[in-house]
Amino acid sequence: MNINYHSINNSTSFHSGRVPYISSRILDERAPFAMNAFSTRTGGVSTGIYDSLNLTFTRDDDPENVKKNFENIAGALSVDVNLIVSCRQIHSDNVLRVDKALLDRYEVEGKTNVLDREMDGYDAMITDIPGICLCTRHADCVPIYLVDSDKHVIGLAHSGWKGTVNNILQSCVDAMKDAYSARPEDLIAFIGPSICRDCYEVEYDVVKEFVDRYGEAVYEGIVSPVYGKEGKYLLDLHKAVFYNMIEAGIKPENIGITDICTCHNPEVLFSHRASKGRRGACCAFLMIK
Repeated sequence: MNINYHSINNSTSFHSGRVPYISSRILDERAPFAMNAFSTRTGGVSTGIYDSLNLTFTRDDDPENVKKNFENIAGALSVDVNLIVSCRQIHSDNVLRVDKALLDRYEVEGKTNVLDREMDGYDAMITDIPGICLCTRHADCVPIYLVDSDKHVIGLAHSGWKGTVNNILQSCVDAMKDAYSARPEDLIAFIGPSICRDCYEVEYDVVKEFVDRYGEAVYEGIVSPVYGKEGKYLLDLHKAVFYNMIEAGIKPENIGITDICTCHNPEVLFSHRASKGRRGACCAFLMIK
């Protein structure tokens, strides 16, 4: 797999094979009880703009192809495909606790496959149940991985600009504290493959949201003007999420930040910006082994 590194900080590992995937080095090394992964476009059966490992059911790809794609990536990750739980994301800061009561409800309702196990209205999930694989979908938005190295509990979030400015990271940390007595200082965190600052051009209506949220910190690299383009700005979601993590009490040395931009690598990863919206989706995966 060829990745065009925009910046390199040795944050990721690549796992080759028929269905290759990416993982976080900080999580691999410091939280080995948790499996973490981010899918690529390779190793599926979808065609056209969804070629080939499209993992979303919401963009008119054949659902049977998407199910097969999930089976393929689940096999590569040694995950039970029917224990993958995901959300129909809405750019919120809502967090779903995946517990025994939810799983029992799935069984009663006959929701036994990956398509059925999608919950509306959430953009983050937490669990303490081994074998349950949390899954969020991405095509430029930031995947946030959280693993408590002491309590052995996990959280996974989808953070676009709305989720970032509304601080879904804090909501996820708070949910882990409330449900499992997790401590921010014990969390190992990773900001996964997503759009980089140089590719993410926005207008002032978005910038104003960040100015209101971050105040003076917004001028420390989260937002910068595009010279020669009046009213255009570059937005660094990675730095904004990093600020959110620090504010939440996560130690800087416990945070890994992606070295891969989805928009710079549209041949390998789905990117909404690079494809002008004609695309499928990659997925982030996190599971207690």
